[in-house]
Amino acid sequence: MITVIGYILTTLGFGGLAYSLFTVNTNKRYSWTSPFSSFEKTIIAVAIISFIILLVGIIMVIFSFVKKKNEDKLNSLKNLRNNNKCPNCGLNVTAGINECPRCHQKLNNIDGGFYNGKNNY
Repeated sequence: MITVIGYILTTLGFGGLAYSLFTVNTNKRYSWTSPFSSFEKTIIAVAIISFIILLVGIIMVIFSFVKKKNEDKLNSLKNLRNNNKCPNCGLNVTAGINECPRCHQKLNNIDGGFYNGKNNY
């Protein structure tokens, strides 16, 4: 959901900036120098607000991708800890046993998964 909102904000911000730049370039009857008319102040305000909306949208999109990447890593670590396979031969074994029936690897039960004394991830 946050990704969709980020894309919407990015699109709105880009559109507002494009509108502001188009208006500045096509309205030759305004000087666009200080002191600014009320119309020029409005267009400048639209450009600033659009730029802020664009930045917020980009930050939200980046945040959502980083969050998704971290959730994927966390889920893979949880799956690694919760699989009931012998780390030596890969045999599916019952949780709570101390030795693999196929290869006789000693198994230390950690949170429902097995650990053979090596880093298995």
